[in-house]
Amino acid sequence: MDALEESTRNKILQEEKYRAEVRAQLQQTETKDKKRPIMAFLNSSFGLWALSALFITGAGSLYTQWHASQQESQKKQEQERSESKAQASLHHRMEMEVSHRMSETLIRLSDISETNNHHQLRKGRTPDEVKQILDDFATGTGAKLSPLYSDLANQSALAMVTELSELPGLNSRGLRKAVGDLSGLSVLLEVAG
Repeated sequence: MDALEESTRNKILQEEKYRAEVRAQLQQTETKDKKRPIMAFLNSSFGLWALSALFITGAGSLYTQWHASQQESQKKQEQERSESKAQASLHHRMEMEVSHRMSETLIRLSDISETNNHHQLRKGRTPDEVKQILDDFATGTGAKLSPLYSDLANQSALAMVTELSELPGLNSRGLRKAVGDLSGLSVLLEVAG
């Protein structure tokens, strides 16, 4: 019986191996069959059209985004150049305005001083007039001194000089000293009496 059992066992073992091989072959054909419809679809006219449409749409979208970012970058650079030009123009106008107000102040001071000796006042003129002229320059706006540029009429000369002193490349130390001197000039005149 052992021999019979051994032969039965071998037979069962061979049958199981065969079943396993058949299962493996069936699974392979099933996966091939599953892959084939996808490949068949992609190789069909409609599949190729769909793939090309997706590719062209994607490429077009990428190009559009790239082009828009380039235009935005150019606009930003142009705006920065424009703002830089406007700022430079404003600073130039401020320099001219300060020079103009300084000239007017010197003319007004010259009018109240002696012709031969500018350190002395003409008869009938007082130190208060000198103080008023200097205050008009230091803190006055275009209302007290005629402005060269109407858009700068409401700014005081000291404010413009202070803003100009912040610019790179200018003699900031000298301008700051001038602002300090102008701010304290009327007090110095009072002390000097």
